[in-house]
Amino acid sequence: MRHLNRWLKARDSEKDFWSQKDVKAIKTAVKWENFLKKNFGLTFNFFLSKNIIEVGCGPYGMIHFVDSHASVGMDPLLFDTWHDLGKVNASTIHIVAIGECLPFRDDVFDVCICFNVLDHSMFPSGVMREIVRILKPAGELLLWVNVIYGSLKVIAPLFNWIDKCHPYHFTFQEVFSLVTRNALEVTSIDKKNIGTGNFIQRFHGSLHVSFKLAVDCLLVFNMFVRARKRQKS
Repeated sequence: MRHLNRWLKARDSEKDFWSQKDVKAIKTAVKWENFLKKNFGLTFNFFLSKNIIEVGCGPYGMIHFVDSHASVGMDPLLFDTWHDLGKVNASTIHIVAIGECLPFRDDVFDVCICFNVLDHSMFPSGVMREIVRILKPAGELLLWVNVIYGSLKVIAPLFNWIDKCHPYHFTFQEVFSLVTRNALEVTSIDKKNIGTGNFIQRFHGSLHVSFKLAVDCLLVFNMFVRARKRQKS
């Protein structure tokens, strides 16, 4: 029950976030492809002729802008934008569901996109197991997670109070372990600061933004993982 209540609060915070006017997000195909190149070394051609799903697609997820054989966008929240994005692949199917219980049979998708979602979920390990289950043999996961420095794990409860959208605040090693113990083999991994420059520069820049963003710039960084489902022996 504790996990459910924490997740419900996070879901409501997420709903409030997306209801903001002029919310900051990636909203065009060009910007999403640039993001993909910068952080995974891929282009949209990677998705051609593949069955792809985005777990936690939100209102403007990458799934809305790529061309593929078949595409599914899934999220616990329902968004009006799903039907008015001018996406390349107009046949994208949208499903309201949770990542811990994906309504698909085994071995369906070639690629799963999971961007800034895992730390929003009720049971991250359950989401990972479901992703692996629905991936085809040798299917791939593209994962993006915000993580905190390992030395800050002791003050994770403080992050829970500051950042209500995230029920979990993982370290780099925790995410790596979560991926590898779920029948996935990491093929590339990268991490980047959310802020720019060194610590002093980031601190100075953070003085001009909100408290939450200041904390993010100083204490949180992005982790990008590309992983392949292990073949059964």
